[in-house]
Amino acid sequence: TDRVKGAAFTRASRAIVIAVKESGGSTDPEKNFRLRLAIEKARSVNMPKENITNAIQRAGGAGVGEIHEVVYEAFGPGNSALLITVATDNINRAVTAVKNVLEHHGGNLVQKGAVSYLFQRIGVLTFPRAAQRADQLFELAVTFGAEDVQSTADLLNVFVPLSILSQAKDAFTRSGVEPENIDIIYKPKVQSTLEASDNDKLQNLITALLELDDIQRVFSNST
Repeated sequence: TDRVKGAAFTRASRAIVIAVKESGGSTDPEKNFRLRLAIEKARSVNMPKENITNAIQRAGGAGVGEIHEVVYEAFGPGNSALLITVATDNINRAVTAVKNVLEHHGGNLVQKGAVSYLFQRIGVLTFPRAAQRADQLFELAVTFGAEDVQSTADLLNVFVPLSILSQAKDAFTRSGVEPENIDIIYKPKVQSTLEASDNDKLQNLITALLELDDIQRVFSNST
């Protein structure tokens, strides 16, 4: 729908602004890797090239300070831990909206540090898990300084420190292995498993949070 598309474009645009702001104002994606990722994310939601260019130009202008990046910490159903990333031009509006949604779905906002220690901010490169390449990917991941490698039936996720994310991506590419996706996430240090009823409530909470205009991402330590 138009509303869903508009929300995706807003998130992508704000991610571009935050990427520029975090780098100290660099609008060159070749020198600002987070901006490069933000642009790729914008393209993945079919954001028009003109919109992306306009977002970069706005980010590099005087208004860059108007968007604030905030990470809220919360507990959800079943004592699940949540990190909620926000990009907003009005912090008071954002925190009020987040509190209301949490309380409505059996969660509560907590003080800084109460939850964040359960997560690690880290880069992740995702590759299709073709059987003939799995061993090669594991070997390359170790060589390039990966902290962890996790596989599913279809994908291989390689986790690397943010400080070497750009170099790791380039190293894989030079080795002839192109990642399907690159992201910066909050990875749970330990996963917890919820009862089915609590997991349903958690998913409803996350869905409701993501419907808020200021929310960028929601990370949970529960499955």
